Order: sequence, then C-alpha cells, then structure tokens
Amino acid sequence: MTQGAPRPVIPAGDLAPGSRPGRGAPVLELAGLERAHGDQVVFRSLHWRLGPGEVGAVMGPNGAGKTTLLQVVAGLLWPSAGTVRVAGAPARPAEPAWRRRVGYVGHRPLAFPELSAWENLIFFGRLYGLSRQEAEERARELLDRLNLDAVAARPAAHLSRGLAQRLEVARAMMHRPLLWLWDEPFTGLDAGAARLLENLVEEHAAAGGTAVVVLHEPDRALRLAGRLLLLAGGSGHDVPAAGVGTADLEAWLAWAAHAPGRAAGGPAGGLVSPAGAPGSRGGTRGEQLRLRRRARGGPTAVRAGGAAGAGSAPAAAGGPGSDGSGRGAAARAGPDAGGDRPEDPGGA
Repeated sequence: MTQGAPRPVIPAGDLAPGSRPGRGAPVLELAGLERAHGDQVVFRSLHWRLGPGEVGAVMGPNGAGKTTLLQVVAGLLWPSAGTVRVAGAPARPAEPAWRRRVGYVGHRPLAFPELSAWENLIFFGRLYGLSRQEAEERARELLDRLNLDAVAARPAAHLSRGLAQRLEVARAMMHRPLLWLWDEPFTGLDAGAARLLENLVEEHAAAGGTAVVVLHEPDRALRLAGRLLLLAGGSGHDVPAAGVGTADLEAWLAWAAHAPGRAAGGPAGGLVSPAGAPGSRGGTRGEQLRLRRRARGGPTAVRAGGAAGAGSAPAAAGGPGSDGSGRGAAARAGPDAGGDRPEDPGGA
C-alpha cells in the first residue's frame, strides 16, 4: 500500500459525467414501491428520498425485504408497483447510461472467479464504457486504496472472504457511480477493513454522492447514515437518524424481530422509543435492559426526531393516514434474500 495520505479516489466533482441530478432534485426517489412474490408481499408503498451527500441505512429483521429492496433499486428485479428514480431518471436497467449511475454490492460476488482481481476490474471498467487506459488507471487507484495491490494477480476464487468483499467494492466503484447500493458490505471484514469502507462512504457523501447501505449494527448505522429506512411487516418508515439513540434502535430491532407481522414503525407509525421520548440515549444499564424487555412485548411507538425533513415519507401502508382506515398493515414479509437472483452480473 502507498504510504502517507490516501489517493483521492473520490475527489469532489469526480463522479461520472452527467450523473448529477438537477438543482434541488433527489438522487434517489422511491414512490409507492412494491415487490411481491406471487401473492406474498415483500414490501409495499415504500416512499423514500435521498439527496446529494446523503447516506441512508436500511435496517430491519431477517426476512423484511432489505436485499430485495436493493435489487429492485439497482434494476436487478422489477418492482411489482411504484417507481424508482435515480438522479431524476426512471429506472431503465437496459440502458448503459442509467446503469452507470449505480454501483451495487450484493451478497453474491459478481466478480468472475477465474479472472484475477486486476482482470475483473478492467473487465467491469470496460463494460461501463471506460477506455482501456482509463480502466487501468482507475483499477490501479482502487487496488491501492483498498489494499489489494498484493493480490492483484490472484484469481478471485482464491481470495479470502474479506479480500473478495473489498474486490466487490472496488468493482462497484470502477465507473464512479453517483448512487452506491451496498448490501451488508462489512460482513467478514476485520476492524481495519471495515473502517476503510466507512471512510469511503464518508468521502463519497462529502463529494456529493449518495449511498444506501443495508446494516444490522445500530452503532454503525447511526455513525454513517443521516436517514434510516426501517423495514418490517411489509412496510417501511423513514426516520431521521439525528434524533435516534443506539438503545432506541436496538429496542426497535428486537421488537420487530418478535413481531414480524406488524408495520415498520410500530402501532403509532414511528420509531420505537420505549423511553417515552425520541432519541433517548440516557439511562442506566438496568434501565436499558428493562426497555429492551418492554420492546419485545410491543413498546409504545413515537415518531423520532420530530417532523421529518424533505426526505420524509407518507404514513406506512395500512397505518393511520394511508387510507383513512387506521388499520395495520396486513402484508406478509417475504424472504429477504431468497428466491430471486440477480439476472445480469453487469446490470448494476
């Protein structure tokens, strides 16, 4: 690895040409998004907006549809209803110009196992329209920044779990996409490699890019993200991260895992905050444990952070304000990562 300051692989203004949205427009906009497998609804009526420089964390229990959501946003799966827009453009995954706006890292590696790390990066760079020289320069930058120089000639199939994950991140960054879609990218990484990826996300946001990251760790989610999309029971709720405490998020995750049929925000349609106030971070260890026990039984839910910002969504499907009925969501959450596979390794 090159000593001293890291190379600026994401300097300001270095995003793909033509990928920036118009002034005031969101980078990512989900409107009424739904995905179903036959008669089984994975999620419905999702509304979410992220602007330039914003990081959003998607959280929820297993089976909530987090992986499916990212595949829909990336254009690897078609939504059953609703729309996805990236930098103002409706999803058109068959069009190279649209695909260049998105960089996707999923559970399954998209690198070709028989090709070396270097060859994979050159291939995907060329696939996204880079010239040979541009692809080689970009590959050198990313191999250096992600500490992959020493294994550049090694076939992807012979990389460890952590090295393979870093190669996937490098692959998804080759074409300088505006929108990053990362599904649990920290799995299998040591502390140093995890911090390296966190730094990349922070730099991307500082350069005006946008990132959506599926996470299970409340601490990391609150450290990286400005907005949370909480998925459970087929519904989603947009919550500003600024007013949320780690204990609140842990309590909500515990509650959602034991109440899979309930709407994402809880009975009152907001983030679960058993302490009785948004963003409560205080309390002794014993008080926090009592709060988590209450969460398992279905705590009182309140809206976190006060009024949501420009990225706020309408009430969750089936919740108060959605159709006036006040009935809870009846959707059943489908498999989070099962069933559907990305059809086109080069498509995102």
